[in-house]
Amino acid sequence: MRRGALVAALVAAVAGIVPQAADAAKSRKLRGPRTVMIEVATIPVSKGVKMRYLGRTYTTDRRGIVRIPLKTFARARDREFAAGLTRHVRVVTSRLAPDVIAKFEQWRGRPSRRLQASLVLWYRVQPSFADLQGNLVKPTDVERVRLKSRTGTVREFRRAPKVWLPGTRVVAFDAKLVAKPIEYSVEAAYIDGMNVVNRAQQRFAPARRRTLPISMLFYSARFTVKDALFGFPIGKSVRVMYPNGGVRKVPLERGQGTIRRLPRGNYDVNVAALGYSFTRPVAVSRESEVELSVISYLDLIVVAGTLLAIAVGLLCWGRPELRRFVVPRRRRPRAGAGAPAEGQASA
Repeated sequence: MRRGALVAALVAAVAGIVPQAADAAKSRKLRGPRTVMIEVATIPVSKGVKMRYLGRTYTTDRRGIVRIPLKTFARARDREFAAGLTRHVRVVTSRLAPDVIAKFEQWRGRPSRRLQASLVLWYRVQPSFADLQGNLVKPTDVERVRLKSRTGTVREFRRAPKVWLPGTRVVAFDAKLVAKPIEYSVEAAYIDGMNVVNRAQQRFAPARRRTLPISMLFYSARFTVKDALFGFPIGKSVRVMYPNGGVRKVPLERGQGTIRRLPRGNYDVNVAALGYSFTRPVAVSRESEVELSVISYLDLIVVAGTLLAIAVGLLCWGRPELRRFVVPRRRRPRAGAGAPAEGQASA
């Protein structure tokens, strides 16, 4: 009797478990990938950013948001939920305006709340150059320009009428992500091999303006050329030699000549004249007055004659017997040579 009751209880228990297991297996069989609409926001807010997912292209709206249908087996709190999107979604480099391009940097946030695509906005900047008086300098004359951002990134461009620069960066501020503009400083600008700007004196942010006016240091130098001994004006021209090997001639009029718009830097100068002019260095860092001397042939003749006279004088002073060859002695009158004859006197 007891055995029969025990068997009946076991059969009833098995009969209750089997339907539950069947229902669980059936539910697992029916459960498949589900589609979840995921919002992706761009930082900074950017309209027109394209994203590709499973062969389709999605574009952000004016709020910088796009909704992408995600097919997944995972739940929102699972890691696979986020990986299923970020692993297969590709943020396409998109042109937002003629002079603005958005490039993907990294994923931020959570898909269960809102996934965020961090972007770097690149801006096309047009540089312009002028001297201290506002006179324009041709961009083709500028060999290269070096810029440095606050983040330490160095950008350099050569004879480019326009240049692309990253203008934003995403940072955490007060427990949220914000986009901040990147500021640049002009580190150097070279003309004829010389840096014509002061380091980090000029700053700008591409996100705020698309032009980059660079003020360059040009000065005038006035040359005055004189004879080394007598001081009269002399010379036809002054040769100004640049550090890169270039030479520029400055014509002289009455010993004076002026060269304008000379890039700040160190030069070697000499004078084309009838005589000898030694090359000397000249540093141009402001409006300059440069005086140069030339040893003319007249100076050489005068100096040579003076030295010869001094040498002869010293030689005669040391050897008196040579004086009669240099300075003839006066003949003394003979005794009675000047007295009248006796016959003449008596007469």
